[in-house]
Amino acid sequence: MIDGLDIAASVREGQQYRRAARRWQVIGVALVVLAVLGAQGLATLTLRPLAQLYFLDGQDWREIPLPEGESPYEVLALNDGTLWVGTHSDCGFLQYQAGSWSDCTGGVSAPYFDRPISVTNGDQLWSVRDNTVIHFDGTQWITYENALSGYGWNDIEASPLGVFVINLYGQIATFDGTRWQTQQLSTLIPMSNLGSTYASSADLVKTPDGIIYLAYNGNLFRYDGQSWQPFGGPTRLSISRMYGATDTVLWVYDHTRGVGTLNLAGRLTFSRKTFNSASIFPDQLVIRNNAPLLIDIQGIYELDNGNWRILTTPPRSNWYQDLLSVDHAGNLWWIAYTQNPYMPYSEVRRDVGLFMRYGWWIIALGGLALLTVVHPGKAARARRTQRRLWAALYDVPDLVTLQVGGGLYRLWLPLITLLVPVAMVMAAWGEFRRERWYAVLAGVLLLIWLALPFGLRQRGYTPARRSLAIEDYPLLLAQHLLVTLGLGLLLYFPIEQFWATLGFSPSIGVLLYVPLVLYLAWQLLRVWFVAHIHSANNLINKQQEEAALKQLAWMERWLPLQAWVQLLRAQLAAQQGDIPTAADLFRRSLYEFQTQPQHAATILIQLAHVREQQARPDLALKLRETAVVIYPEGQPGYLALADFYERQQIEPERVQSLRAAAGVVGN
Repeated sequence: MIDGLDIAASVREGQQYRRAARRWQVIGVALVVLAVLGAQGLATLTLRPLAQLYFLDGQDWREIPLPEGESPYEVLALNDGTLWVGTHSDCGFLQYQAGSWSDCTGGVSAPYFDRPISVTNGDQLWSVRDNTVIHFDGTQWITYENALSGYGWNDIEASPLGVFVINLYGQIATFDGTRWQTQQLSTLIPMSNLGSTYASSADLVKTPDGIIYLAYNGNLFRYDGQSWQPFGGPTRLSISRMYGATDTVLWVYDHTRGVGTLNLAGRLTFSRKTFNSASIFPDQLVIRNNAPLLIDIQGIYELDNGNWRILTTPPRSNWYQDLLSVDHAGNLWWIAYTQNPYMPYSEVRRDVGLFMRYGWWIIALGGLALLTVVHPGKAARARRTQRRLWAALYDVPDLVTLQVGGGLYRLWLPLITLLVPVAMVMAAWGEFRRERWYAVLAGVLLLIWLALPFGLRQRGYTPARRSLAIEDYPLLLAQHLLVTLGLGLLLYFPIEQFWATLGFSPSIGVLLYVPLVLYLAWQLLRVWFVAHIHSANNLINKQQEEAALKQLAWMERWLPLQAWVQLLRAQLAAQQGDIPTAADLFRRSLYEFQTQPQHAATILIQLAHVREQQARPDLALKLRETAVVIYPEGQPGYLALADFYERQQIEPERVQSLRAAAGVVGN
């Protein structure tokens, strides 16, 4: 009686498995390193600014780098010399002073498809972001959320007379120092003067003495602190854009006559300041020291003896609207766009880029953790183990079936697999939109689906023939995920505080939090399982049977431990000499571990010992041989076969070969 094992072939196969495991470790670490390096490359790409900020230093334009990941949107100068730069992201505004930048302030994203709507008034700054107005009062930022009830806001102006915001739909919002009020222009100005409710243009400017002028539908109005009055006379106006004002004139673009001025003293007259041709619409015109500077694609022009000449050619930009700013010292600041300015969710690009740049250690740790979970070829080997196991055994089990409620059990796993990432995205989107109900809804959906297997079992949806590893897997996974959820709630606030100290985006934190908690829960449960299994196994080995039975009874209440309890009871029965019970329990345990080569091989060796006690050495030999076949990289199978031959006092050369093979695979 001898096995049909090719020892040399088994040793080679075992060594191949070991080499494959070591090779995966090396390849995995290399992939993690490549992922970190790739993240740095992507960070460079995503952090590439939409625009650069420049300062005219003498005759040359000098770039002023912003903090990494930020792009300038507008430049505003206060009377005290403070320079504020609005950004394209939710950073809000940055203060530039003495060559350094402040932290992010304001905290409201720039609108994606509108030109800047901001203004200064002395040492104060006002800016419109959608329907929100943010205000720097000289010492702190104040946010007026939903202050503007309309939409399509086009311009803002502030003076001692108040703050005014106008849109193209006949609405004007005013702030009197305590509250915002939105009114229809038609209630303040006769419709005959307005022309119509909808305007093709709507601009506000103030003169140095604080008087507010409104150009609406080509018509001009003045606010004297009490009411809006038409401002004009016999001069027929068709103002398409109002740029700015000095003490004596308004600089405008007239639809028919081009760039010019409207005098504010005496009779209103239009004085054309020819710029190429009347049909050319200048991109921007600003006032510096009571003199105009005009911008088009060719450069920045100044008015010299009634003629426009190029003052300087700034860095090329892909966009030429509202790029030039003048501080109170008369210095020029320029924003040059290198990409499309209408880039939705630019703050998302910035947040992801900053995380990849400075969170490389988190990416590395995540990759190393992933290596402990991902095992290439594991599924293929599991199927191969099943085939070899049941092809070698004399009593192939019936196919396990789900006869009652089976469809629901089968649907549960793919749907929970789909629901978890959906819940992650919902929670992240809610964090991005600052609406917590998304996260609440995601949590409720997960809880309902996690509770479903328990509800099915409670209602009696149980299979006719049960394998804990197969039929109860949804229940087992649901239990794992519920523990994960509890652990996630427990760790949420400390991890949230830790994440806040790192300075990364909360949305990224939400996306990473779910896999982090899943991994931690898996590891903690694994440690908990192993500790209790080893504790019970030690009691059995020490022959403390009463204590072992109490431990097993307690463990049996926990579904994830029930398969192990069955195996431990088999060992206890074998130790007590209850051979039929031990054989049956070992046989059942093979159902649970039929896809796990190491555990299946151990059970086969234990079952072989029982069969040997039942005077079935032929079956015992076959079981030990199968243990080597399914787990050739482990010593126990070879040693079990060698011990069997020694007890039978046969095949001494075979014994020597098997022990030598065990030594080879053990190295």
